[in-house]
Formats: sequence, C-alpha cells, structure tokens
Amino acid sequence: MHGFANDIDNFLPFVPQYATDNNKLVGYMEAPDVLAWFSENPEKAAKLPPELKQLGKLKMDDNPVVMILNLKD
Repeated sequence: MHGFANDIDNFLPFVPQYATDNNKLVGYMEAPDVLAWFSENPEKAAKLPPELKQLGKLKMDDNPVVMILNLKD
C-alpha cells in the first residue's frame, strides 16, 4: 500500500485521493482493509488512542472510513 506512513500512532498509512481548495487532503479506506489491519497488527492496535480503537469494531459491509488531513501553510 502506498501513501504517507502514520508515524504519530502507527495506524494505517494515509492515501490521499484528492485535495480540496482549503488545504486539505482527503482519502478513504474500505472497512475490510481497516479490519485486516487490526487483525494483522494486534500490538499496534492495542496502543491506539480510544477513538481509533473504535474502528476495530467495524463490520465488513460498513461504509468506508474517510480521512481528512489538514496541510500546514
């Protein structure tokens, strides 16, 4: 998988699909990909902040997880 490595909390890499006019990059991950990461990375998943740990409860047919990155000026 290509993208920006997440060196803050070691979660999934950020793969932008498009940029907005107000300095944001937007990407998404399908639920099965997120769930696969959790099953393949239990040690990293245990160290995630609570709001990201919640993503481990997704169902295979849930909507994609949308990620928005704010670019610095």
